[in-house]
Amino acid sequence: MVTFTSPNFGWLDSMRKNVNAHRTLYMPVWELGELWDAVNLLSLNISSQELSNRYQQLGGVPRYCLQTESDDYQQGLVEIEEAIEKIKTFEDVQACFEKSMPTNLVAHRLLYYFPDTRSRRTATLRFGSDMIGQEIFKRLRVKLDREREKLILWLDGAGKASTFQGWLFETVVHEKLITGGDFTYVQLDQQRQKQVLSVNPTIGQYERFETNFSLEMVFRNVYQMPKSQSSKSIDSYILSTNRLFLFQITISNNHPVNSEGLVDFFAKLGLVNKIKQNPNFVQLIFVVPDGMRDTYSRQNLNSQDVPSMRDLMAADVVTIPRIGPVLRQKLNKKNIFTCSDLNHHAQDPEVKYEFELLTKYIARLNLVSDLSYLDMIPQFVLGMPV
Repeated sequence: MVTFTSPNFGWLDSMRKNVNAHRTLYMPVWELGELWDAVNLLSLNISSQELSNRYQQLGGVPRYCLQTESDDYQQGLVEIEEAIEKIKTFEDVQACFEKSMPTNLVAHRLLYYFPDTRSRRTATLRFGSDMIGQEIFKRLRVKLDREREKLILWLDGAGKASTFQGWLFETVVHEKLITGGDFTYVQLDQQRQKQVLSVNPTIGQYERFETNFSLEMVFRNVYQMPKSQSSKSIDSYILSTNRLFLFQITISNNHPVNSEGLVDFFAKLGLVNKIKQNPNFVQLIFVVPDGMRDTYSRQNLNSQDVPSMRDLMAADVVTIPRIGPVLRQKLNKKNIFTCSDLNHHAQDPEVKYEFELLTKYIARLNLVSDLSYLDMIPQFVLGMPV
């Protein structure tokens, strides 16, 4: 098998000599945790803070994030900055997403493929990092008001909207909510009762939260957005003393929510038990283009089957997240084949890292073993005019 990994659209098309034999598969970029595992396993001289900074700037691309030579890393930054400089209008951004940008290197440097979780044969294009999206939005921010009519046309008809429209709508929503004001939203039940959400303006810069934030960062009662794309179930949140507002920004009528991602987020806030006892403490708000509000319906919560502890102990060690072929081979050489075998080597310093992965996995499975309370969390829709 011959594998080409370049996302250069024209180059890939030129390599398709036999379309019947050719199959396109999309490989995801690395997550921050995977990059940190590589740093540890390869004994690279890169601190966790430096790696996090690189991830925010350049996305999960190992050739940038794992560079030990600062000149090579800086060259990656320069290439991205040069590509951002080519973006002058919203049409330029749209052309990138629609693969019609005249200079292909612009799209190649700014956008990454994110495979569909159900099939590696399909993927969507997104900005490669948070910095890229933020910098492009800063360049075009002054044009938002002047081109409002154009934005409305782009966002009208969510059923045929593209990833570009999704990004554009999300930036508009973040801007409006950060500015603050009173927003009317509707509960997604039979009564469809209206409520008013009063958002205080955020002072200064965007309040963006880390996925490993401390509790001291949480209780600010301000509108906050994730710093990375690894927050699977929400786009932003507001936490007050008596309510947690979660925002999902979408242009789709069908937008299922990742249940495990919600629980992971609650756990980081230290609120799992509180929300189990009182699901109404949370309000899950879907922010959609204003024209979709009246017909929007309650969304599904998706979850995966959680193995029992008995099944987990009998499973191969590769079942444990972040244990791949290399670590599996290492464990097999010590006659550790199943999770139960690894559990019996809890005191073995040679497999301390792998045992910690097992311990974390068990803790997470216990966390998501009962998700029934999530169905009792009220859902709402907020129609956002452009």
